[in-house]
Amino acid sequence: MDRRVNISDVAKKAGVSKATISNYLNKTAPVSKKTAVKIEKIIKDLNYSPNYIARALRTGRVESIGIMILDITDFFYVNLVDGMQEIAVKNDYSIILACSNYDYELEKKQVKTMINNLVSGFIFCTGEVDSEEIERIQNKKIPVVTVDRKIKEKNIPSVEADDFDISYKATDYLIKKGHKDILFISEPITMKILNERLDGYKEALKRNNLKVRESNILIDSRLRTRKVEAGYEIMKEIINKGKIPTAVLSSADSIIYGAIKATQDLNLKVPDDISFIGGSDFYLNRFLNPALTTVPKPAKELGKVAMQLLINLISGKKVRKKKIILDTNLVERDSVKDRST
Repeated sequence: MDRRVNISDVAKKAGVSKATISNYLNKTAPVSKKTAVKIEKIIKDLNYSPNYIARALRTGRVESIGIMILDITDFFYVNLVDGMQEIAVKNDYSIILACSNYDYELEKKQVKTMINNLVSGFIFCTGEVDSEEIERIQNKKIPVVTVDRKIKEKNIPSVEADDFDISYKATDYLIKKGHKDILFISEPITMKILNERLDGYKEALKRNNLKVRESNILIDSRLRTRKVEAGYEIMKEIINKGKIPTAVLSSADSIIYGAIKATQDLNLKVPDDISFIGGSDFYLNRFLNPALTTVPKPAKELGKVAMQLLINLISGKKVRKKKIILDTNLVERDSVKDRST
């Protein structure tokens, strides 16, 4: 055929109604196994593909989900989106991905574009989410879920990890291994999750009767983006000043990667001279030399849980638990030296 094959062609060939074809494609009503097999064969023979744009114009929605992330180059978001994509594909949804790069005005423009493209649902994985913006989206009958962001409003579904606990466990582990001079490195504390990381670090020091020294808290704007390169630059600066800590933890593992490389390039040994501990679950952690000890924030699992929660909301299923907090546990590898003996 020269023209585009449509649903009427499939229905005619299969000897069934267009409604039956629609029910099969959209899973809106049961179709017998015999009929389903027949329809599937005809779809392949005719090379038919549904006109999703036309469907969207009729129904006001498409089988796609908008995702807004903060930094497309950050390993955490790579894992997060990977988990979302896995669940979306299993449920026959596609994803539309946008990145704000810490620019709230850009974020608002991108969100507006996605809403105008009739997405079925929306996942926010960016800074301090504007609850008013979310409510505007919800008022359009578009379900919203936030991931890895602290939301005060109880009516906005969210999936989180306990960032305070991650940082507390990492710091406490270092202290138990005999470390007292522990450096905390972070991008500017503009998000509550980063503040909780810093609070967890401070609390672990206090509970172990160690003084919180401001000189050991390094907040640097270079770490907002290009975290690996900035981590490398900052660690070289620290070492060259001669004030070398025994251990380092950070708000992002990508910062740690750069810091480890800088340490080794300056002929210091990891973990003999400086120990490092991470706070994420990116697969590269176990392939570093030495492999990185970490209290992993489960990025991929966060993505999977968030996407399933959103799909349940889109499907009209009753969601009892709107705030989900995932557990974290320390994974011990080779990047921390035991100085306790």
